[in-house]
Amino acid sequence: MAADEQGGGSREPELQFDEAEFVGPNSALACAGCSQPIEATYFQMGVASVCPPCRVLVEQVHARKPGVSGFLRAGIYGTLAAGAGSLLYFGIGALTGYNFGLIAIVVGVMVGKAVRKGSGNRGGVLFQLLAAFLTYGSIVSTYIPEIIAFIAEEAQKKSPAAADVKAGAPPQGRTAEEGSPGDETRRSLGENLAYIAAAALVLFGVAFAIPFLSLSEGSNAWIGLIIIGIGLMEAWKANQWVDVKFEGPFELQPTGETITAASV
Repeated sequence: MAADEQGGGSREPELQFDEAEFVGPNSALACAGCSQPIEATYFQMGVASVCPPCRVLVEQVHARKPGVSGFLRAGIYGTLAAGAGSLLYFGIGALTGYNFGLIAIVVGVMVGKAVRKGSGNRGGVLFQLLAAFLTYGSIVSTYIPEIIAFIAEEAQKKSPAAADVKAGAPPQGRTAEEGSPGDETRRSLGENLAYIAAAALVLFGVAFAIPFLSLSEGSNAWIGLIIIGIGLMEAWKANQWVDVKFEGPFELQPTGETITAASV
């Protein structure tokens, strides 16, 4: 005690409540657009703070219409995402042997984000319809292999020519001396492409209708349709139109200043 009283010992710093200092760099607030530190003036866009140049840039981009090129780009991005969703569905089915309907929700998110990116983050009803259509097409395309297998099985059952071939007899209406079907007049390339396109349209038309045609099968079909609806809603919500609204300007308070509180 004597040493302390004589000043020979160390003392703890005295605490005071009369003044509070706030120190910190201005870079604590950065622009959400360019990531540069905001020096003085800024605007508020929702929860994001943006500098004046970025505000002008955002307004210019938002006012610019996507046009036909933007819609085509959104369609390409969305189609690629839809194809990836179909491959994801087939891959999981091949690995597990199960049909996971919840993948439809993942596909909706994938396609919705892809269409949004392709449109330049614009959104709108047109892009919402595009995203929903591509999502539904991606989901129902997984039915096509089953449709083809069913058609082939039914054709094999009903075709007398197939039965004759199995029995070793020449097809009906053709003698053994007539030669092979390859001797017939060949279709042109255009006719073959038209035939393939028509067959693809028929397949997709049937696939598009299957979720509704199978509702009579029971509760599982209804649950599957509900899951598909959720996937479509995810794609729809991802492309909602968003209005850009700014608040401000605000002035950044200078840092390092001393605020004096009233003494009690």
